Order: sequence, then C-alpha cells, then structure tokens
Amino acid sequence: MTYFVHVDVVPPGGFPSLDPLQRAGVARLLADPLEHLEGIDGPDDVSIDLDDFRVASHPDGALVLLVLDAPALEFAESAAREVVKGIFEGTEEFEDWAIASCEVKLHDELAQASLAAADGLDAPPADPAERARLHRQPEPDTDLAGLTKEEVETRCTQLRKLAPQLGSFTAAHFGHGRLDTVPLATAELAAGALVNAIDVLTDELFGDLISLAEDETADSVEDSDAVFFVLEELPPAFTEQYTQLFVRRFIIAAATIVQRLTSTAWQLPATTAEALALHLLLQEAVPILDVYGLYDDDVESAYAAFRETILGDLDPEWLYDEDPFDEPDSVGDWFTPSGTDIHRVHLYTVTD
Repeated sequence: MTYFVHVDVVPPGGFPSLDPLQRAGVARLLADPLEHLEGIDGPDDVSIDLDDFRVASHPDGALVLLVLDAPALEFAESAAREVVKGIFEGTEEFEDWAIASCEVKLHDELAQASLAAADGLDAPPADPAERARLHRQPEPDTDLAGLTKEEVETRCTQLRKLAPQLGSFTAAHFGHGRLDTVPLATAELAAGALVNAIDVLTDELFGDLISLAEDETADSVEDSDAVFFVLEELPPAFTEQYTQLFVRRFIIAAATIVQRLTSTAWQLPATTAEALALHLLLQEAVPILDVYGLYDDDVESAYAAFRETILGDLDPEWLYDEDPFDEPDSVGDWFTPSGTDIHRVHLYTVTD
C-alpha cells in the first residue's frame, strides 16, 4: 500500500522565525539524507520502501512529505517518524528540533484496503478517521512534540497581521459579508497565509530550477529523476516541455503577477502562466494553515471566493483535465498576452 505521510518539524521554543536563507538551508539538510535513502526498516523488521519525498520549509519550521510503500498505515507513520528522528540525531543543526505531527493523509480507498488487511483482537477501529486519530497520539515515553493552544494562537496572529499586504483586497474578497458569510478572522487568516505562501512559492521555484539544472542528463522535468516542489504541481500533460528556459520564464511571470497582487491596483492575469502562478499560490497557502490545524471549511470557502475574484473565467484548472489535448499545445503560448495586455508582462517571458 502507498501512504502519504506528512511530518511537520519545528525548532525549539523561542527560536526566531526562519529567514529565506535559513529556510533554504533547512530544506536542504532534510532533503540530502532522504535523497540517499532507499529503504526503511519498519517495526517487526518489516521492509518499507521510500517511493518519493518532498520538503517545504516555512518561517516556523518545515513540512516533510514521505511517499511510503508499507503494509499498513501504522507502519508508514512509525517509519516516517523514525526516519526524521534519525536525520535530527545525525545533523548538529537540528539539535532540539522536534516532530510536531506525523500522520497519513487518509484516502478512503487506501484506508479501507489497509483495514481489510487487519484482523483479530488487536485490529484497529473500523472507522479510518478514528484509526488515524489514535495513531497520531504520542506514545507516553516519546519525544513527539505537540502544538499548544498558545502556539496556534500565536501563529494565527502572525498570519492575520500579514493580510493588509494584499494591497487592494479586503475581507470581502475572501467571502466576508456575503450571503454565506466567512468570519472576519477567517478571511484575515486566509489572506495572511496567502501572503506567507508568496515566499514559499518563490523559494521552491528557485529550488526546482536548481534541481533541474543540476541534472545534466535531463532536458526537461519528464527526463529528470530529481524531486521537484512546484513543477510537479503543473499540468502533467506538458512535463516534457518544462525545461530550464520554461522555469526561468515562469519564475518571472509568477513574480510579475505577485507584484500586482500586492499592489493597490489589481489587474487580472495577462497570460495563462500568470493564472497558473496564482493557482499554485493558492495551493501553497493550504499546508501553511493545515500544519497548525487551521484549514477548515470556512477557509476553503474563503479561498473559493478569492479564487473567483482573481481568476474568474481565466481559471487554468481545465489544463489539468485528463488528456485535454490529442497533442499538447506549446507551453510557449502560456506566456503570450493579448494585444491589450502586452504592456503588462515582462519582456523576458515573451522573448524566445
């Protein structure tokens, strides 16, 4: 069975927020050992395979996603916890860092298959959600660190203070004051997480460019064995066209639309690339909240309202449809603006 285990790691209490350079260092220190890890010894000498991984750092720590092939959910979570603890123990820079949470994000079919494999008096609860909840609880003598209510409230305050940086956007653009109203605090929280996501998206794009450049045998993402953060979230039908030049152009397009997003005069995306950058930015905001247990139905509604505001008919989700084309178009078209929008795009993105 394949399990996606999310491991949230945090520095010791009182540690200052990580700056961009520190976040890049944290991500690399976590990724390096994982790149050389082929298998994991799970409980009871069970062999567990690491199929893939991702590391995303943020001002308050990092989120590690491990894709594990394990016989059951419990084995996957236990193995993931031990792997990250091993990295901490072998890396001086991670002294006093802790695991805030380690859990499988449940997929109904995978969970039911895992349950079907269990039997006997010690079988887990029949409800997958209850099963996951029980196994997320720390064992009595472990060093698994939990987030206190005060830590979550502090994070909420930090994010809400970022909301005004969205320039011309208000809580109303996140659904506050509408028929199905979103609470003001939730709208501000969603806006702040989106501002925070700008740093994450930008750092990860530069990291993806470096990873692709370092893979000298690959002409594009399709040919590369590297682990990518953002590029693997782009429409999969075009992976053979995600070259170094494409990534450089996409970084400029993302920077351009983010600049307009934080200005006092909002203008809709001028190109498909800019719309895709906004789509990815909204995706990046979700784990920023989720690692603190702050992503809920109200936040989802807030982002749905905001997505309609900033994308509308330009929403690029149709590019993710299965087999949207018999032969995929050129991604070069993603950077082509209409005649009236040519003055709003960076020259580098429209020059071969």
